[in-house]
Amino acid sequence: MASYGCIWKSFCNFAAWNKNIQTMKIIHLSDFHLDGDTLNFNHKKLFEALLFDLIDYLDKDTILIFSGDFLNMGGKNIKNKDYFDVFSKVFFKGIYDLLPELKNKTFFVAGNHDIERELIKRSDMSVKKDLLTDINSRKEIYEELKEKGLVGFDKYNRFVNNFYENFKGEKKNLFYRI
Repeated sequence: MASYGCIWKSFCNFAAWNKNIQTMKIIHLSDFHLDGDTLNFNHKKLFEALLFDLIDYLDKDTILIFSGDFLNMGGKNIKNKDYFDVFSKVFFKGIYDLLPELKNKTFFVAGNHDIERELIKRSDMSVKKDLLTDINSRKEIYEELKEKGLVGFDKYNRFVNNFYENFKGEKKNLFYRI
């Protein structure tokens, strides 16, 4: 639920920033699950097909939303521990080299596979159970996470900061850190 709120917040900010938009096309991507430092055969084929589709679909009012799971299992099979830099180089760079106009029209949120799993303690697993079964605990946990931040998302948050560093336009409230 929080993920969609993050996208909506970014989307609303983009729409307010670009007042000339009459209609908008949204390209929604998710669940790429990069599982190595390079694209495997299936990811290459998928990526090539995506590029052809983007070329056909893109116009000046198109935005790109990526709703999580950039990585597979927290990037555990990626040797370079800057997981999101690897993803950005093998995925976003290919898109922006071909379609640079999408760079300032891309919004994303992390998914459950983007968590650095080695940072999660076994005791945190009880939190997961409470999130699923107890509404009162869920409310308390969400409030605590808002205050302290979510364990395992430091690399994702650095990626977000770096990604939007050169964003053109108003940056206030553009992205939501986890």
